[in-house]
Amino acid sequence: MQVYGISDKGKTRNKNEDRIFYTDKPIGKLPNLFIVADGVGGTIAGEIASSFATEKFCQCIIENKDDDSPLEILAKGIVEVNKYIHYKSTNSYEFQGMATTFLAATIINDKIYAINIGDCRLYLLSKNTITQITEDNSYYNEMKNILEIETLKINKNILSRAVGQLGSLNVDTYEVEYTKDTNVIMCSDGLYKMLGDIEILDIYNTTQDVKSYINLLIKEANQKGGQDNISVIGIG
Repeated sequence: MQVYGISDKGKTRNKNEDRIFYTDKPIGKLPNLFIVADGVGGTIAGEIASSFATEKFCQCIIENKDDDSPLEILAKGIVEVNKYIHYKSTNSYEFQGMATTFLAATIINDKIYAINIGDCRLYLLSKNTITQITEDNSYYNEMKNILEIETLKINKNILSRAVGQLGSLNVDTYEVEYTKDTNVIMCSDGLYKMLGDIEILDIYNTTQDVKSYINLLIKEANQKGGQDNISVIGIG
């Protein structure tokens, strides 16, 4: 397994509110773990929220001793993280209102197990195809299933869910097939808002070396404007 990731500030932001974590070594009961978190823009301490969430989640994974499935391990972890971030944000003026998106995955044999809250994305890539696996948790996505697209006046960037919210957290879970000729990309919105699916696929097709195409994706997203922090993990 080749794994490589970068979190880049981009060209217009003063700070990087994204955080990534990846390891191809066992962590807790999981054989590997990959995380992309994006502190929610416009809130206080977004960069702190993504850091806290990533660190707390890894701690939860390590401490889980239950006989859970991979998806249960991931989902239980993020539920605990949500409580932790919400507690921090409501009990400290410094962290008031902080929240983060969160995407985590593990690969076991021929399956990818993933959880998602927010608008980070997981894609599957092969030579001729790119497939978006996760669905963005946005009000636009929720309302487009109810109303005609033409009538929607909703900003596509407004999230309907984030880690740190009050109450129970609805966690999207995914279990998909994984083959050795397939690569995985996990990214924050700073990548796909600069590069369309075809552009991502074209860059992937220039080289099968994970580090090389991840570096190229970051470079191209910055050349297109780099309007947000850009985080990408590639697994091949």
